[in-house]
Amino acid sequence: MGYIIMKLNFYLECAGMIIGIILWCGCSMRYGILDLKDRIYMSMIRSSTVMSACNLLACVIIRRNWLSFRLVAGIVVCIAFLYMVGILMYLNIYLKECIDNSNMITTKDYVLLGIPSFVNALILLVNCGTQYVFGLPRMEENMQVVFNSWYKIPYLLVIISVIVYIFMMCKGRNILLAKKQYEIFLIPFVLVIVYYIQYRFKSILVINFGVSIMLLLLYVFAYGTVLRRDDLTHMPELYGFEKMLAYRSGMQQNMLVVVLTILDWDKMQKEYGYEKTNHFLKHIARYLMRNTAPNAIARRNHQFYIILENEDYEQQEKWLEEVTKRFDHDWMTHHTKATFSMQMDKMECKEKEYQTQDIMNWIVGGQDGI
Repeated sequence: MGYIIMKLNFYLECAGMIIGIILWCGCSMRYGILDLKDRIYMSMIRSSTVMSACNLLACVIIRRNWLSFRLVAGIVVCIAFLYMVGILMYLNIYLKECIDNSNMITTKDYVLLGIPSFVNALILLVNCGTQYVFGLPRMEENMQVVFNSWYKIPYLLVIISVIVYIFMMCKGRNILLAKKQYEIFLIPFVLVIVYYIQYRFKSILVINFGVSIMLLLLYVFAYGTVLRRDDLTHMPELYGFEKMLAYRSGMQQNMLVVVLTILDWDKMQKEYGYEKTNHFLKHIARYLMRNTAPNAIARRNHQFYIILENEDYEQQEKWLEEVTKRFDHDWMTHHTKATFSMQMDKMECKEKEYQTQDIMNWIVGGQDGI
């Protein structure tokens, strides 16, 4: 039975590492790091993937009974027990950023949210000072860790961290619902199931699989829709723009929503041909992306949707003036010049004044006003 559980845990850890590698590559290639929340998410992906690889190495060392590397396996197991509580600190900071969007971690945040990790590190030091360090000498070629008299304390720390997560989630539920971050409410269930399985089978290999599933949930719901791009300009689609609006509306940020429409598009396609007008569109898209904040622009057909946020009136007017002047000049592709007329419709969105659906109705309805 022990061998079967060990084999299952090994495969789960392999699956967790594969998921981590896919998420790591996917976010690195297709997603620009915007703020602290996104950096925390990437840190969780990287740490989970690296930890999975190290755990698999330790598992092979112990299973093959490579005595020369036994110390390495013991160190990896110790780090894994630090990780099982430490990852929840980063998850709680991620949740706090989703709610507050302060883009800053204060010393107070580290102290309050990091207490379980600090206590866990002290417990680890105490165990390393005994002859029963996780029971490694008695492991008999498997990864079932025996924590002797301290075994249950890390799980109590995990429970405390999960309770803190649920408390912050309930406190900021209105903001999370306004931003449509429903995946946040699923994570506690995943954590409870994963940590129970680990406690039941006393195997650190289950944790990274569970963390990978949690990160996959965040990717699919929080990042996947924003990452969906059109084939021509590789800009987010309209649904991705709705997610951008929902995020900012949930934070009650002042912003200016601009809809830039290229006029006489059908006429230009007939004059220059479908292929060349698409190349012109790509040039226009690249120009707008260079001059707009990341994750604040999307495209549908010959319309661009842009968010100008946290800027004063003069900065917004300067941006609008520069874009207007650029469209007074020619665009060139394949040695062909063309002048495109455009129209800009604007909606000033003040905090607590508009909901995301109001803005989307205005956009889809043709900018005739609300």
